[in-house]
Amino acid sequence: MNIDHREAEKVIDYLHRKHYLTMWYNIKCPECGHYTEISEQDEKEKYRCSYWECCSTWSEDIIMRKSECYYKINRNKLFKKKEYLYNITPFRGKGDYDFMATGDKIKVFLSYSHRDEEYKKELDKHLAVQRKSGKIETWNDRKLVAGTHIHEEIDEKLIEADLIILLLSSDFFDSDYCYGREMSKALELNDYGKNIIVPVIVRPCDWLDSPLRNIVALPEDGRPISKWGDVDEAYLNVVNGIKKAIAELC
Repeated sequence: MNIDHREAEKVIDYLHRKHYLTMWYNIKCPECGHYTEISEQDEKEKYRCSYWECCSTWSEDIIMRKSECYYKINRNKLFKKKEYLYNITPFRGKGDYDFMATGDKIKVFLSYSHRDEEYKKELDKHLAVQRKSGKIETWNDRKLVAGTHIHEEIDEKLIEADLIILLLSSDFFDSDYCYGREMSKALELNDYGKNIIVPVIVRPCDWLDSPLRNIVALPEDGRPISKWGDVDEAYLNVVNGIKKAIAELC
């Protein structure tokens, strides 16, 4: 950081008191060893193991003795109530990327299995109005330039992205790269408030048992694009949902 640790502690304490940061606990269950994340905002009766075969409950004493404590950015405070943005002085580490888009185009990363290439192309076409109006710029791995290092370039684009769209299908989840690298990195960045993730279900798949199950997906009601009678209507439904996410970033 550009400030010493004592000053950093004061800033973090201020952000926590103003509810820009939320304290979280990562607790190792003494019964089964499973780790569970709990927010300071959770009610005491919710202090229980998240593993479905265990579900043991804990006292506050166990929370204090068996947990790791850390902070997460309170995205509801920062992004849904824009007036609060003027009450906080931004700070960041040396060489960090911008926290979110600041007046420039929203950077959109499209993550997909190459077996779903046609869905990616169609979605990109339906985003043309947003792209040509200067609101967004989209990127996918087909835009890799010859001679660049593939993994480093993709990681860099993920980190820079304000909006990450995951095109979900059985092939997406079967792909070690899509699931293990791109989705995992997107979720890691999302935990720090560095992006918004939009899952788009292109074909029926077991996404409700995936780490994305708690994120609102598109199209509406989680109905896969392939199941719509009019696919243009399906893509318009997706685009309208993406526009709402873009509005949160502007």
